[in-house]
Amino acid sequence: MKHRMFLAGAGIIIAANCASVARAAEGKVLKLDLKPAKDHATLVISHTGGGRFRMFQSEKQGSVIIEAENLNIPPALTKMIDASASGGPVLQLTPYNSNFGNKPLMKLVLQLRGRASATSIEEPGRFVVDIARKPGLLPQTRQPLTEKDELIARLA
Repeated sequence: MKHRMFLAGAGIIIAANCASVARAAEGKVLKLDLKPAKDHATLVISHTGGGRFRMFQSEKQGSVIIEAENLNIPPALTKMIDASASGGPVLQLTPYNSNFGNKPLMKLVLQLRGRASATSIEEPGRFVVDIARKPGLLPQTRQPLTEKDELIARLA
């Protein structure tokens, strides 16, 4: 009977060790740097850990959504960034934390002013997104996005 308790106890230790290893693999966002300009904007996401990035764009919703599995944003960086005064293609940036199953999921929603194209480059420790206004289109103003708008953009 003592042998069974020892094995059960060892199983708990192994599970606890596996959970701590999984948490150690999680990274965090160190810095969000949005550089708005007249006809384009650049967003640089500096991070630690091995985040897996995805980017969705919806011209219909006028937004770009960036997700990164296994990354968390510290509370100090989860504030909306208003870039509307720049006159560029990005009106605002809304970063927040979410979950995908039991994994952390960092999300950034870029609300666009009019139609724009977005491209990204992934480098070690950095994810760079360039948003360029499409030529010949006048800038438009939009209302702030909601989570419903984000879900519609992902399904588009």
